[in-house]
Amino acid sequence: MSHRKEQVESTLTRVISQVLMREMSDPRLVGMISITHVDASPDLRQAKVYVSVLPEKYEKRTLAALRHASRHIHAKVSKRVALRMVPHLDFGIDPSIKKQAQIEAAINEGMSREEEEALHDVNDQNDVNGVDEINPIHELAESATASGSASAVEAGLEEENKVKRGEVEHKNNPGGVSADGEDGEQL
Repeated sequence: MSHRKEQVESTLTRVISQVLMREMSDPRLVGMISITHVDASPDLRQAKVYVSVLPEKYEKRTLAALRHASRHIHAKVSKRVALRMVPHLDFGIDPSIKKQAQIEAAINEGMSREEEEALHDVNDQNDVNGVDEINPIHELAESATASGSASAVEAGLEEENKVKRGEVEHKNNPGGVSADGEDGEQL
């Protein structure tokens, strides 16, 4: 793509946006209209103007109004830019916005499913190990936080770290004997 074409497309995007915001009073132009990008032909005689309209229910109505007013918009743009010939403007709805929204929705749905599955796996693992779902150390930390006792919170977190490191006897493993039968060793 040539630098000149990029400059013209950028200028047209900016100026058409300004014209639509400030100089158009067509009642058919409803909702929030955004010029997403302009794609000019190599000879700069034609330009496809991609728009996004929110809410979507106004897309057809707004697109029809833009196409109907394209000559008027062209005349206003011609007065504002220093081009020998302003490209003929053809308006269309930008499909990439819808695709992005669909992809984002699919990602969010997948993430929520993954989180639910992980939560179920943790609960299932706790049931298998005979562990209550509520960690008593977290309970202590939450109650200390509610009462404003920061030292109790720190003590609870330190106790939890000791349990994780294996420095404290577990109620299901008295004496600190590991699964391989040796005292004090970790797996």
